[in-house]
Amino acid sequence: MSKKRVKNDKTIDKIHEIVLDVYKEFKKLCDKHSLRYFAISGTTIGAALWKGFIPWDDDMDIAMPAEDYLKFLEFAKKELPEYIGTESYLWFGSKMFNKNTTFTDIHYVDMPERYCGVYIDIVPLIGLPDDKKERDEFMDDFRSFTRHAIMFDRYGEILGPNEQELKKWQRSILLKYKMGDTPWVMDFSDQRYILDACGFMSPEIVKFEDTVIPMSSNWDKDLHVQYGNYQKYPPKEKRVSAHDNDGIFSLEDSATKSAKKYSNLDKVAQTILDKRKNTEARYCNEMFRLKNENIILSRDIEQLKHENEIMQNNIYYRITNKISKILKG
Repeated sequence: MSKKRVKNDKTIDKIHEIVLDVYKEFKKLCDKHSLRYFAISGTTIGAALWKGFIPWDDDMDIAMPAEDYLKFLEFAKKELPEYIGTESYLWFGSKMFNKNTTFTDIHYVDMPERYCGVYIDIVPLIGLPDDKKERDEFMDDFRSFTRHAIMFDRYGEILGPNEQELKKWQRSILLKYKMGDTPWVMDFSDQRYILDACGFMSPEIVKFEDTVIPMSSNWDKDLHVQYGNYQKYPPKEKRVSAHDNDGIFSLEDSATKSAKKYSNLDKVAQTILDKRKNTEARYCNEMFRLKNENIILSRDIEQLKHENEIMQNNIYYRITNKISKILKG
């Protein structure tokens, strides 16, 4: 088992084979229950340019309307094959993975209970209101939730709401605006981009390796919003997976076996780790708070600029109107 993900061509081919098998099981379950799903992000690029995986990518990115995503989680508990597992994250979405492998991000190396295998990412698509003020209020609540959910995911109930409170909060965000009821959607795991909902309401079915996958019919526009010139290959040294880091990777050891190897911390080490997490949690909480305050302050500045512009226009109008009356009279 390797702590460094050094992947040669044979390894990446094997990863693609496993990921594709996981996707096919996902597809089978969703098609059985008429659940909607779409390729997004790197998987859309792969489908558009290679009719399959980006050659150096090591997962698939899939989005589902929030209400379908919640149904999927329930069906997945009962109907997936034994070798397939799921792991959910309140702030992100879920991973569906092959249990006979290990593929764990660096951020979870010291959390053996969260180890998973080679996976596909499944994220909810949430609707966004067209009215800017309403959307800003919703996004403030969404950012606040994300901050607390990330803190909980990493540090547990050291600070902020407990798991049940966060699940209730997450559900209220996921279902507040349904896809199709509003003109915009957003990937729940990535708050940087707002996408046109109509493309997902009338998706294209495209080839992906030896199977097919739906994606937004506005996929070209969406990719330009997210990546700019997505058709331009990155330099050779940057053609690596976004997940190439010092996490835990193995195609021989199961996630459970790997977790046992890395869970044998003695009590002293665990105590030090807990203290470090507590300190990190408080620091991150303060950083998130300051970031949110900065977002609100920036919005207030823009509002003041707008109000000042209106005021200047009103003054100009009154002066010109008065001059006009004087000249006429």
